[in-house]
Amino acid sequence: MDLDGPELRRVAEIAREMTVVVGLCESDGTDRYNTAAVVTGNGVLGAHRKVHQPLGESLFYSAGADFACVDTPMGRLGTLICYDKAFPEAARALAVDGAEVIACISAWPASRTASAASLAEDRWTQRFNLFDAARALENQVVWLAANQHGTFGKLRFVAHAKVVGPGGDVLASTGTEAGLAVAELDVPAALETARRAMFHLRDRRPETYSAVTSAPMAGAATALGIASERVRARFGFACTSAAATLADIDALAASCPDASTVTVLRLHPPLPQES
Repeated sequence: MDLDGPELRRVAEIAREMTVVVGLCESDGTDRYNTAAVVTGNGVLGAHRKVHQPLGESLFYSAGADFACVDTPMGRLGTLICYDKAFPEAARALAVDGAEVIACISAWPASRTASAASLAEDRWTQRFNLFDAARALENQVVWLAANQHGTFGKLRFVAHAKVVGPGGDVLASTGTEAGLAVAELDVPAALETARRAMFHLRDRRPETYSAVTSAPMAGAATALGIASERVRARFGFACTSAAATLADIDALAASCPDASTVTVLRLHPPLPQES
């Protein structure tokens, strides 16, 4: 799928004032990428190509090479895909780039080697939830997670779309069910409160982290990621089936009509063309 193609143009038409994060198989004419596109009614604002590739994924997709935020109507937004969340450096790179909100879309399955009868008790469900809370807390950002629900072949997906506050507290979750996790949040106020005393980005010591790649802060003001005005955002995050359609997007858009809403979808396979 092309970032300039008809599928994402249609998503932009539906998104209108919303900011939507959409997963797709992107092609640049030579290589294919597992990509998350950030879309509003004005079109594609930016895209992230999945960097970390588990279990032979590199046989099918090329890896992305960087992490960067984009400015959106609801604030500065960073995006990750699935296994990227397991690496603290990925989310930290976005936080250093001024992310106020990080959205991570996933197709995260339950364990296949030591699965639990209950998805809620599965060890990979626990990891999925721990990563979400940890990444939010250590970077003091609003964290948004979407995941597939149901089955695909032998895979069972753990669902658990959620909104996590900058203190690591889960504000809304779908649990193991399909649906939307919706939370209303004053993002700048939440960040200011979380960072008021112990501000992790300010207090870090990158010169001592010789064993890992580090980057300088983008400046104290931008790293705070706090706008002068108060912005209230209503976040909706979906657990979708493996075959989301344009009708599904229309339904989600209708359920989250607020202008500052962010809706995360997992679209696989590509959206069908309308006749």
